[in-house]
Amino acid sequence: MCAEHESVTSATPAAAIYNLDMATSSPRKRRATVKKVSSANTQASARNTLVASSPVRVSEFLEFLCPGVLGRATPSWHRDVFALVMAVLQKSGAYTRVVTKWPPGGKRSSKAWVEEIAAVADRWRKDCLLGKVPAEVRLWWSIVASSQNATLQDINQNGAVCDALLQLCAVADEAANGVGIPSGDGATGNEFEWRANEMLLFTSTLCQLVHPSRVRVLPKLHTPQNGLTIRSLSHHLAFIAGGEIRPDWYTYSRSQGHCLNLLIVPWPEVVQPSQFSSARPKKGNLLNMADDFGFFTYLPDAKSRVTRRLSSLLKKGKALVGNIDGVVLPELALTEAEFERASSAILPHGTFLISGVSSPSLKPGSPGKNSLRLDLPIAPGIRSRVRQEKHHRWKLDKSQISQYGLGNSLDPQVSWWEHIRMEARSLAFIAMRPWLMIAALVCEDLARQDPMADLVRSVGPNLVLALLMDAPQTVARWPARYATVLADDPGSSVLTVTSIGMAKLSRPTNCELKPRVVALWKDARSRTPIEIEMPEGTSAVVLNLTEERINEFTADGRDDDAASGYPVLSGVHFI
Repeated sequence: MCAEHESVTSATPAAAIYNLDMATSSPRKRRATVKKVSSANTQASARNTLVASSPVRVSEFLEFLCPGVLGRATPSWHRDVFALVMAVLQKSGAYTRVVTKWPPGGKRSSKAWVEEIAAVADRWRKDCLLGKVPAEVRLWWSIVASSQNATLQDINQNGAVCDALLQLCAVADEAANGVGIPSGDGATGNEFEWRANEMLLFTSTLCQLVHPSRVRVLPKLHTPQNGLTIRSLSHHLAFIAGGEIRPDWYTYSRSQGHCLNLLIVPWPEVVQPSQFSSARPKKGNLLNMADDFGFFTYLPDAKSRVTRRLSSLLKKGKALVGNIDGVVLPELALTEAEFERASSAILPHGTFLISGVSSPSLKPGSPGKNSLRLDLPIAPGIRSRVRQEKHHRWKLDKSQISQYGLGNSLDPQVSWWEHIRMEARSLAFIAMRPWLMIAALVCEDLARQDPMADLVRSVGPNLVLALLMDAPQTVARWPARYATVLADDPGSSVLTVTSIGMAKLSRPTNCELKPRVVALWKDARSRTPIEIEMPEGTSAVVLNLTEERINEFTADGRDDDAASGYPVLSGVHFI
């Protein structure tokens, strides 16, 4: 064979066969050669495909999460270790070993293991800012690093590696006890806690080495007590595997105590069908939208005197119960200008304000905004401002147009989408007390599981406020179903609020009319949701929320010493 043919053969065997046989063979043999070459090429293509889709190795996965992590010493910042080991445990499914054979170490009792983990965590917490890592952590990390050539699927079969991963998770979680949560005793915290709060404020993650675009770690309030998921492994740290939602973390520790008083103002009191209209043009800028779809706009009442009314209701509420911690209004309750005036009137009382804010679509082709605004009083004249856009448009279909009597404004044969801008998605968490962290959702965001649900369940806020532009909040309707889901897992208490004007506008055909049921409460401790119905002649309601402490357990057997606070409804007072 000539050198040229040798070169071709070594590089591309199928091509070499083809060149030789086609040059020297009969037509019949040439046809057989074509089939042989085709088969060889198919096999080569299959081999290349297998190489391209080979299983991910531990080293590849860890390097993706944190480049260079296997080429250095054990990470000293325990939240980075938590992020890395939790990612491997979730991707491999190896965390299920915790309910198969546990604890590690032969005949050692679970109590002894928990005490050992707590002792190691205490040392790591004290020394991590100095770059020191306990010997036990270095040992467990070396076991994980030694498995770097194994695939993620192989991890499940390696008991020593599984045990090391689970123990690293447990000790990192214990070392973060109380991070991001107000202490409740007025203490300002130590350098460790300052560093954590600074990271939450500026990067929305507790990790130093692992970039938040890959994995985030946040503080956590509730551990699910049903089923088994990756969230069952930790009390104090939440593992979030990437995602499009940016979490914003705020620590607001001005108010303390065992009770939270919320003034619920179901504004506006009147909603007219004429406030709903088709956008101009009907399809906005979506030229590809089908003819049986369109955009609608809601115009708030421009003549309201909400600031004076809110100030009066706040004064009456304080006279009734002693103090008001927060004022809550429903979705689209205020305009931007009204919210600014209301905030300036309410915050000097040491009371926070949360409301849905409307910026309607007024210019042809220009979508409006539907947002949640939250102002927190930090000090006299200083406030922290939170803005969160609605993540899903409201769709009015034929049945809802009939239910709200909008047929004169909107064609019932068309499905109408809310004409609002879709902006970057974020979710704010407000840590107010050791037993209370609040997250707020806007209407559709409660019902649509993606992309919010995983983040909410991972962090486990104690209280979820859902601001709605909706019909009466009865136990038979959709808000009660989704509130019950969050109450079950992760254990959040949920309060849904709508306007009395929208509730009165609703005329459903398949359920009892309850036009003054403006709010609904569901917590993990109550069997059924509680309807909050406004008596005639009342304009607002004060809800007393108090804490109930429950001991929660992780899947590996660690309890949180009853640190988990469940807000429960302890009083309802109408104004």
